[in-house]
Amino acid sequence: MRRTVALVVVALLVAAVAGCGAVNKGTAFAGEFQRLLDDRENVVDSSISASNNLPWSGTASVSVTLADDLNDSEIVEEVWEITAQEVDNQIAYSLQVDVEAENADGGPARTQFAFRVRAPAPDDDGLRDDIADRLDRARALAALGSGETSVEAFSGRTTLTTQADALTIAGEVCSDEQLADLVETFSVSGVLPTGEASAVTFNDADDCDWLVDAREVLDALGTVTVVAGYDATRQVHQAQPRLRVSVPGAQALDLTAAETTASRLGLTLEVVSV
Repeated sequence: MRRTVALVVVALLVAAVAGCGAVNKGTAFAGEFQRLLDDRENVVDSSISASNNLPWSGTASVSVTLADDLNDSEIVEEVWEITAQEVDNQIAYSLQVDVEAENADGGPARTQFAFRVRAPAPDDDGLRDDIADRLDRARALAALGSGETSVEAFSGRTTLTTQADALTIAGEVCSDEQLADLVETFSVSGVLPTGEASAVTFNDADDCDWLVDAREVLDALGTVTVVAGYDATRQVHQAQPRLRVSVPGAQALDLTAAETTASRLGLTLEVVSV
C-alpha cells in the first residue's frame, strides 16, 4: 500500500511540474512570443528581453515598432491583438509601443507608450480604450515639441524631449487641462535659443504656478549673466521647487536680485559655473 501511495504522489508531482511549462519560462516565452510578432505584418521591428527569476517563472519586456501608415484605430487594434496573444509559456510582461507622430512644426516625431500585460487581453473595449488614451496622450505631447521630438509615455512617468525651451513646453502642458490630467511625473528635456540645455520635472500638473516663478528668477539672472542652461524640478520629496542654473566660466556675479526673487517666490536657487 505504501508503495502505491508513493507512486501516486510522485505521479502527481510530475504532472504539476509539467503543467508549469519550461523551467526557464522567461526565455521560453521570449522565443514563442517573438515568433508571433515576426508573423505580424504591421510590426516592422520588435525585441524581447526576458529573465528567469525562479524555476518555472520569469519576466519579460516586449518592444514593438508599428508601421507608419497605420491610422489611430488601426494602431489601437494592432496593439490589442498583440496583447490578446497567448503562448504555451505565458507570463506577465511589459509592452512598449513605438509609433510615428508629428511635432508642432509638422515634422516627424516618435512616441512611445507602455503598459503591463498580466494576462491575454479579453475581447472587450476596456483595454482598447486604455490603449487609445495612451496613444492620444503621447501624440498630444509630441505636438507641443519643436524640431527633433520624442515622447515616452510610461505608467506613472512621461518624458518629452524636444528642441524647444523646457519651461515653455511645461507651461503649455499645465495650461491644457486635458493634458494636465493625463500626466503624472512629467519631465521635459529642451533647448534654449542659445542652444544650451533646459530641463523641467514635476509631479503634479495641477501645481504649476512655480513655473512662472522659475522664469522670473531666470530673467533676474539674465540681467547680470548669460544663462547657459537650467534644471527646474518640483518633486514630492522637495519642500519647495529647485532651480539649478549654469552660467559660463568663473566670474564675479552680483546675484542679490536673483536670490532675493527666488527667496520671495519660495524657490531654492543654485548657480554653478561651467
